[in-house]
Amino acid sequence: MPVIALIFVMLPSMARCGEPTICHLEPLDSSWHYRTSIAPLRAAKCWYLGPAMKPRRELYWPEAPTVPPISIMEEENEQPPFELRWKGE
Repeated sequence: MPVIALIFVMLPSMARCGEPTICHLEPLDSSWHYRTSIAPLRAAKCWYLGPAMKPRRELYWPEAPTVPPISIMEEENEQPPFELRWKGE
């Protein structure tokens, strides 16, 4: 009977998925593990801190920040050029 009670206690903890873990491009020390084929950077090794052979579904890459496009053209100034302002025109 105690074995059955133990199974009912352990079953919910076994059914829960592990914590989602963020991937890194490089390990910070020798205690890190890696997995491969984590979308979308399938060619890179996903280094993570945690147990070895963590399920791939629990690993993820952080989203890249969006950077606004850089304009090559300078915005037009509302002021006249310095030479004209200096002359008082």
